[in-house]
Amino acid sequence: MIRIASDKTIFWLVWFSVLGILSFLSREELPVLQEVQVEHVYLNQARLEDLLQIPRLSFKTAQNILAERNKRGGFKSFEELDGVSGVGPKTLEKLKAFLKI
Repeated sequence: MIRIASDKTIFWLVWFSVLGILSFLSREELPVLQEVQVEHVYLNQARLEDLLQIPRLSFKTAQNILAERNKRGGFKSFEELDGVSGVGPKTLEKLKAFLKI
């Protein structure tokens, strides 16, 4: 015996087909994220917002850098950043590309 779909099933089948066709016809090209070009940040004058523009630098690490800078009165070399919580040798090498003292 062949079973015939109910009226509700046919309604929902037609409804989702129409939605699929409409979404296909009205789709737009999504903008591609552009790589942000970060200029050098001067470490002893930088604000939190400036440090957060550095790729892959977390909020907490940026706060730790500023706290250490305020405690020391400023940094004289990049090697002083090694003592900051969240900044290890690999992070320090990456930061050197974006920071200036």
